[in-house]
Amino acid sequence: MGIDMGIAVATVGVGTIVNKLASKGSRIMQSRHKPIKTEPDAMPAISNAGKVNSAPINYENSAIQFSAYQKGEMGKLQRMDEIIQNGGTILGTEVTIEVNGIRIRPDIVYRNKEGLLIFSEVKNGPRARLTHNQGRALPIMSDKHPVIFPKGGNAAKIPEFKNVMINNAPYTGNYGVEIIHYDPPILY
Repeated sequence: MGIDMGIAVATVGVGTIVNKLASKGSRIMQSRHKPIKTEPDAMPAISNAGKVNSAPINYENSAIQFSAYQKGEMGKLQRMDEIIQNGGTILGTEVTIEVNGIRIRPDIVYRNKEGLLIFSEVKNGPRARLTHNQGRALPIMSDKHPVIFPKGGNAAKIPEFKNVMINNAPYTGNYGVEIIHYDPPILY
């Protein structure tokens, strides 16, 4: 069925921080007594080259608080940046797949510089945990390397999945699984 890549778990320190959360047209509102609120269009814009188009955010004020969703997006952006720096190619994000009847949406699907398809799940912060389905499916994908069934529009955009989706067949090619946990969290 392929090569068992195992689950790669990495804990990464803050390191060099690049401001990526703000994007063209984002609106960030802050008051003295309320946590920061970010409008939906404040999420990062990814260019065709896979680079993030961004403007800096001043988050030094202790009143700024990020939601779990925003922290997750920041972790995902950090991982995407690392993938690109290491010669990988981002194929998609939030791609729905089904493994042994369990549906999950890995944060990032990419091809590493060796050409292997990788499903990457990113957690950002000490309390970030796998969902129930992720906790069931990711170890199965790593240990037993079963076939997967790509589902939905995001999966249809990935070249390796196009033909199998047309024929409603499983993807049987090689793939790897990684879980990246940033602790302390990446906060841009």
